[in-house]
Amino acid sequence: MTNITDEAFNELISWADENDLSTKKFPRNKEKLENLQYLQIDSSDSLTSLPESIGQLTGLQTLIIQENENLTCLPESIGQLTQLQLLDISYNQNLTSLPEAIEELAGISDLNIEMNGDEYDEDDEDEDSTSIVLYKTVIQETLVKYSANIDIDSKDLMKLENGEISVRDLADMYGVEIDSFEFDKPLDDNYSYDWERS
Repeated sequence: MTNITDEAFNELISWADENDLSTKKFPRNKEKLENLQYLQIDSSDSLTSLPESIGQLTGLQTLIIQENENLTCLPESIGQLTQLQLLDISYNQNLTSLPEAIEELAGISDLNIEMNGDEYDEDDEDEDSTSIVLYKTVIQETLVKYSANIDIDSKDLMKLENGEISVRDLADMYGVEIDSFEFDKPLDDNYSYDWERS
């Protein structure tokens, strides 16, 4: 486990104070932060971003960022949280992109990116609506882990979203072998999927 630098610690504390995070939720003690395994930040009106130093909380196993309407970006340092098993980034209305470093999080078994970005009309037929773009990013980065330098067609992702095909079907369509994971079942209705190792 990486020790938090003094500079990063000061940045984290300032960020926590600015966003009124309780000491129970986010300790102001360096040793406790270094051992922090669970962090949930929800329904904050002040949260606009996470600091780059969040990447030094390498003990995190669960990170939940929900219903923060002013959150607009996540730092690339999130890729340093290699112990993460659950990542829930949902209902953040102004979060329109994910960091490329998310593909470094190979240990994630539960990922949820439901309803990020501007709320879209369910009758909107625009295949590149924000939710689909975010969803496409995660799936594409997952397939890239298997050395597939591909561009997934939005129509195929819509089939996946609608339960017409499974993740394995999608991978097969693009010539990607993903035998080390169980991807045979369709996604559920809220863009959430358990990435369970077989």
